[in-house]
Amino acid sequence: MAKTPLHHEPGSGTGEGSFFSYSLGYVLALLLSFVSFGCVMLHVIPGRFVFIALIATALTQVYVHLHFYLHMGRNSTPRWNIIVFAFAMIVIAILVGGSIWIMASANHQMMPGYNAMQMP
Repeated sequence: MAKTPLHHEPGSGTGEGSFFSYSLGYVLALLLSFVSFGCVMLHVIPGRFVFIALIATALTQVYVHLHFYLHMGRNSTPRWNIIVFAFAMIVIAILVGGSIWIMASANHQMMPGYNAMQMP
């Protein structure tokens, strides 16, 4: 069994980023955030398409983060790509699930007698 090194040499396929790639990733992430904000607050697109636009910008932003910050490019090994992607999905699931849990709990605490099934 071959030993794998604990450190990565420059140019060993780890996808190390440069200042330009980090800056480009930051600008793209910021632009996508502004697009999402504009879709909701400025009513740039019709109301029924806002959710689709938000999902599209969110998925694009996930790709930008994976590519520019987590370096999941063509140069990395597939094993590291899977590990990094799994970790990113776990973090996203915790953030989204925790946010939904907190909002549901706050709604229950603020409106204890309100039952959505009783609406006409």
